[in-house]
Amino acid sequence: MRMLWSRHIFASKIKWEMSEIILSITEKKVDSLIRLTNEELPNECCCLLLGHILDNNEYCVEQVKKMENKAHSKYSFQMDPDELKEVYQWASNNS
Repeated sequence: MRMLWSRHIFASKIKWEMSEIILSITEKKVDSLIRLTNEELPNECCCLLLGHILDNNEYCVEQVKKMENKAHSKYSFQMDPDELKEVYQWASNNS
């Protein structure tokens, strides 16, 4: 699937539009993603974007959760299934 990106900024909220979804995320959270990614260089960075669905194709990011890249690679990533399960359970209980 080809992704088409465009960036719209509305009063400190950014909307990333792809061909099938809209991701609403604050500029502060984007800055956090950039910082976390830079900290992991030259390796891939793993993060989960947690939030809720606003509409059929629009998602609102409320939290960025850094995950460990178990692959420790600049070409691939792997998340620990137990860590992933913990985050999913936490998100489900705190939604």
